[in-house]
Amino acid sequence: MSKLYHAPAKVNLRLTVKSRRPDGYHEIESLMQAVTLRDSLLFTPIEEGIEVYADSKDVPNGESNIAWRAARLILDEAKYNRGVRIDIQKEIPVAAGLGGGSSNAATTLTALNEMFTLGFDQADLLRLGTQLGADVPFFLFRKSAWARGIGEILTPAGIIPQFNYLIINPLFPLSTAAVYRGVKIGLTNPTNDYSPPGHLADLHYLETLLVNDLESVSLAMHPKIGEIKQFLVNEGALGTLMSGSGPSVFGIFADREISLKLAQKVRKETKWLAFAVTGLNSW
Repeated sequence: MSKLYHAPAKVNLRLTVKSRRPDGYHEIESLMQAVTLRDSLLFTPIEEGIEVYADSKDVPNGESNIAWRAARLILDEAKYNRGVRIDIQKEIPVAAGLGGGSSNAATTLTALNEMFTLGFDQADLLRLGTQLGADVPFFLFRKSAWARGIGEILTPAGIIPQFNYLIINPLFPLSTAAVYRGVKIGLTNPTNDYSPPGHLADLHYLETLLVNDLESVSLAMHPKIGEIKQFLVNEGALGTLMSGSGPSVFGIFADREISLKLAQKVRKETKWLAFAVTGLNSW
């Protein structure tokens, strides 16, 4: 019997790059929160093999899809000899800094573990997720978190205010690897454990929290990112930041109605994608 799962996007409320590792990855520190923008994945047991079909031309089918790799990994680990078909309905933009592929992979691990009663605990899933990508463990953690190491060392962040986000994606991709190659190690912010406030009134707090060491690199590649940030400020955002390696930018608004109306305006007057969403502390 088929079963539907949802895979949320994420935003990085803070992202500092600490060092480059010998394996090419970077040590980071990031405060991550899932949001209500999500993909939908339908899992259907089949006799054998793994089939993956996405409804977006920007997303590969079959073995090139990270959900396929996640399914192969967990089924091999469990020595489970039946198969699965995965149909993906995309809402999260691709290569956008919002973690869509990683979320799909994490959801696949979770779904197959549950559907086929494979018996893996969270520690097992986190170990498998780390093999697939740096953001996958966060989506397996299923709560707002500080991520350290390459993203696999996770600490609960507590209750982050239910921020109203307007996420704007300018519809050009950015290579995560290229952006990380451009970051200047040693000029980053010191380690800090922030405790988000219970309200939005502390604007100074937001100014100190919203840091992304990758933003200046991505901005140099695509000045349009700076235009989007200024647009959000002009429209009353309490703070703005590029998410992940970009190019998506979010603004935080005190009033959800404002973010909803502004999303409609952006979609009507520009070629950008715009999503008015709220934060999730668990999912």
